[in-house]
Amino acid sequence: MTIEIASDFSSLTIEPPLQMRLPKYDPETQIPFTSDDSVIACVNRLRKNPNCWMKIPTEEELAAREASELERASLAARKERDAKLAATDYLALSDNTLTSDMTTYRQALRDVPAQEDFPTTILWPESP
Repeated sequence: MTIEIASDFSSLTIEPPLQMRLPKYDPETQIPFTSDDSVIACVNRLRKNPNCWMKIPTEEELAAREASELERASLAARKERDAKLAATDYLALSDNTLTSDMTTYRQALRDVPAQEDFPTTILWPESP
């Protein structure tokens, strides 16, 4: 096993590739790390307790997390948009004529996902 330690003792990389944040001190002795040897000794002692270390996500994991968060925000916005449309559906029944303001509002709601910063920033149309 190969262990690489950051010069400021803030993280370490263990082969196979696994990068982890380090506390600034040995969690058992509360003594600050001052050398690679002190970090390695601590790692060897605590290797059986992985809860002492926090995994640093890879670039791919961060990108996937961000995409997942955007997808959740998109779904939530579409759900809200659908609810706003549903609230005016009764006005669009065949025996009812929509006002031009209501037609414009409903189209603006349908166009919400096409907004430039959707779903990060949403400009909701005002109900007439």
